[in-house]
Amino acid sequence: MIPIPKEQQQMLARGQNFGLIFSRMTSWDDAHGRVTKDNDAMNQMVRYADTALNDATKKLLETRHSEQRDYLKFVKRHGDCTLELEATLISPFVTGLGSGHVAETGFVLDRNLGVPYIRASSIKGVIRLAASIIEANSQDRIPDSKPVLKRFFGYTPSPKEQIDQSSPGEDDDTESSRGQIVFLDAYPKSCSNIIALDIMNPHFPGYYENSENRKWPAEDRDPRPIAFLAVKPGTIFVFQCYWEPMPGKCKDEVEKIHEYFRKGLEELGLGGKSSIGYGRFKVNEGPSAITNRELLPKPGSFPPKVPDMRQLDYLKKAEDEEARKAQQQEENKLKEQQKQEQKKREAQEQQKSELQEMIDSIKNAKNLQMLKPICDKFIMKSKDYRTTELLRSLKERIEQLGGPDKGTRNAYNFAKNKLNNK
Repeated sequence: MIPIPKEQQQMLARGQNFGLIFSRMTSWDDAHGRVTKDNDAMNQMVRYADTALNDATKKLLETRHSEQRDYLKFVKRHGDCTLELEATLISPFVTGLGSGHVAETGFVLDRNLGVPYIRASSIKGVIRLAASIIEANSQDRIPDSKPVLKRFFGYTPSPKEQIDQSSPGEDDDTESSRGQIVFLDAYPKSCSNIIALDIMNPHFPGYYENSENRKWPAEDRDPRPIAFLAVKPGTIFVFQCYWEPMPGKCKDEVEKIHEYFRKGLEELGLGGKSSIGYGRFKVNEGPSAITNRELLPKPGSFPPKVPDMRQLDYLKKAEDEEARKAQQQEENKLKEQQKQEQKKREAQEQQKSELQEMIDSIKNAKNLQMLKPICDKFIMKSKDYRTTELLRSLKERIEQLGGPDKGTRNAYNFAKNKLNNK
């Protein structure tokens, strides 16, 4: 008796675990006395996949999804925050090309189910990068030590930071920490007809071979197509994670993590060859999307989880940081106000000095010709200097010098009218 589920026993008995077929049952080429290679082998693997990923595998896959969802419900009842979403592939997905395989190119498949899946560690890496890009907010460098990134994804200081860290007993931000988010492996929602054959076509294979007879790239070199397996576009994957939230912040953090997933899945991509567009997803919206409400526990099922000391310490630091920033903003605002008031006082003093200088110039003028520049520059063009004292001084001095002439008449009449209206 094999100590495994009945459905899996039946699948193995029929040789229908595609993972085992792919890794151990590549066909033998009798004509050449060797393992079937390259394109022929991969074409055969696609045919195997169409038959191996059948109803038995489908049932096991459904069981795996059910188990993961039940686990999310369990941690939710204990106070953790959860996120589950579906995303549809819009380009081929491939991972494990460099892993060992007799047909040259590998592929990552679940050992027990035989279906393609995405490792939790791969998901974490991409989502962390997406979060770092979002939190960078157009800065020159990605702030890996930013508190929100340290809390969600953990942090390990660089050797330089370890050397430069503060002395023992002081609070510093270079301490290693474990991330709060736990990612689960992502599995396809269905396993039927999801494997396809893809190809890469290096045009200068002789150049890339590390040998003494390396051939330099040239137009007469023959390309060597290399076939590999990939997950078809249109395949839906289910992504799940959970974490211990800050008190009263679960809803906000779900939205933030969902934003990280959207950035990572839709813009960065998962798996191999993502730099040329592989592994791109579209996060599902609408009725087909899985919502966090489905994972809410029944009222009173479990008492709320008390945050650990690290969470409480983080919360206190965050509150202190917010208070410090608010105080700094108030201080900066007060300094700016004082600066503006100082500039205003200096401007008033300068204006007062210039005004007194003009009044003295008016009183000391020997003739009307000396008053004309003052009339043109300060009286007719600048409202700031049209004070009662200046206007009266100008009017009286013009009258003392025999009355206005052509050059001072407009200024004299202006001053006279203004004084009469006051």
